[in-house]
Amino acid sequence: MMLSLALTLSFVSSALFAAAVIAVSLRHAVQQIAPLRRAVTACPQVREFRYRLIETTVLNDDGKVVTLPVRQNRAAPARRDELRAAA
Repeated sequence: MMLSLALTLSFVSSALFAAAVIAVSLRHAVQQIAPLRRAVTACPQVREFRYRLIETTVLNDDGKVVTLPVRQNRAAPARRDELRAAA
């Protein structure tokens, strides 16, 4: 009788301790997640990055600097919505 009471008390105290640890962990996690959620809502859905390569170095050729040819941006041809004959 006494052994079953001791085992039951041990299991109940272990369960209470586990529940307390889980509660503290969840509280800590929620406090860390809140700023992340605010940052995600403030962030735009799409970001656009543009970059241009000006020069590059070739390591196999004694560090010789190779300049890239500069090309002007060409405007896209005007889109025509006319009907065309099939080829």
